[in-house]
Amino acid sequence: MVYFNRSANVERGKNIDKSPLVRKKISPTRVRYIKLGEGGSWEKECLKKGIIRIGFGSAQSERFELCQSGGWNDLSESYIAEGKVKGTATRFTNELRLFFEDVGSMLWITFVGERLFWAWLAAKPVPHADANGVWRPIRDGWQWTDRHGEQLTKDRLSGALTKLTAYQGTSCNVDVSVSNYVIRRVNGEKTRR
Repeated sequence: MVYFNRSANVERGKNIDKSPLVRKKISPTRVRYIKLGEGGSWEKECLKKGIIRIGFGSAQSERFELCQSGGWNDLSESYIAEGKVKGTATRFTNELRLFFEDVGSMLWITFVGERLFWAWLAAKPVPHADANGVWRPIRDGWQWTDRHGEQLTKDRLSGALTKLTAYQGTSCNVDVSVSNYVIRRVNGEKTRR
């Protein structure tokens, strides 16, 4: 699978056809932030393989089947039966529901080092070989530039966006105003921070 987009080759001076990089504008239904493993433990694998992973015991056969079949109430109850409080069970269930039900219309973002990476989910979730969660491939590899090839690095982005790196959970919806900012930046529209 693709790790970086064509713009990575532009940066490295390998744009063989010398044509400018211009992608189509994006217009996702929602923007969602995700951490790639506790302390970034899945970052390298996700970038290299062009995947997004999520945990919450979702690789366990019973839970995986509940996620595939849309048994969200039963999934939440499985976390409560395991000793999680209702709020935690609901959060785990909601995060998995969005991950499993996304049809490729949400823009998923993450920060790795100083770069903002973005991607679209493709295909259905699959249990990971290490049995620690599930993964989905992403369409067209992880991207880290705007549609014109400009890198999306923290020093060029709004603090309202970069503060997502302090989020303590696994994934979350991005506020509407910040989502609009992300979309404009990915589309290469210059905007005030």
